[in-house]
Amino acid sequence: MSYQEVDNVWRLGADAKATAAYVTHELALSGLQDPGEVQGIAFDADAGEMLVLANRGQRLVLGMPKGFYPGYDRELHEIDVFKVNATARVPD
Repeated sequence: MSYQEVDNVWRLGADAKATAAYVTHELALSGLQDPGEVQGIAFDADAGEMLVLANRGQRLVLGMPKGFYPGYDRELHEIDVFKVNATARVPD
């Protein structure tokens, strides 16, 4: 079922010794076209960008493909680029 809601990205600190972490809202993916779903996310820390692989067009019911949304005759795969705060770095 599609609720026409915007997907969101949340950030939390990764500390192997911690027993808890604070979660903060990083970004609303309002630039993605609907209906669709996010398939993958990658970060380019040098450019301060987050790359999002998203699919749209195919209707999913309980995780199973069930045809297409109106106006689509196939599933489309797109990569969208979002500027993000690059201060949180992935450890080497």
